[in-house]
Amino acid sequence: TMRNERLKRNMTDEQIINGFDICRRHGIKTFSNNIVGLPYSTIENEIETIDLNLKCRVTFAEFPIFHPYPGTELGDYSVEEGISDTGYESLHMSYMNKSPRSCFTEREKTIQRNISRLGGLVIWFPFLRGIVMKGLIKLPYNALFFLCYYLQKAYLVHCKIYPFRMGLKDFWGLFIKSLNLESFKLSD
Repeated sequence: TMRNERLKRNMTDEQIINGFDICRRHGIKTFSNNIVGLPYSTIENEIETIDLNLKCRVTFAEFPIFHPYPGTELGDYSVEEGISDTGYESLHMSYMNKSPRSCFTEREKTIQRNISRLGGLVIWFPFLRGIVMKGLIKLPYNALFFLCYYLQKAYLVHCKIYPFRMGLKDFWGLFIKSLNLESFKLSD
């Protein structure tokens, strides 16, 4: 798998599923951080990642897009393969933005970006898997996908992962600040 070959994680799907099962049995909310767009990955690889998260019944999942930071093993590999530039200049400030690598077509980059935005929604509402994975990810990236990503992330982080109470004024202030930050991070 890409997880073992590229990331050297050396773990099976069964080990991962078992770990999440243990957490769920003990009432522990879980977070899964998955990398989309590893060098030479396929859309099928990305959908397999979504499916693994569904099997794990993750509470909250994110799907950032791989950016080949200089000096890292995968960054150096990307440069050696000729699929990435050598410096930080070609990278967006957010790893949630479109892939900077040349091994993907623009269509694949759009699909990766859409998986990045809609993957968490599929994990939260598994019945959406078919609609999202067979149709929506193929559409042009748009503000609705960003809004879906933002709202599900804001809700799950605030209510499931780091639950805390706050007044309406504080809530709206935090909501506006985080919306501005997320929209800035995701801009082209």
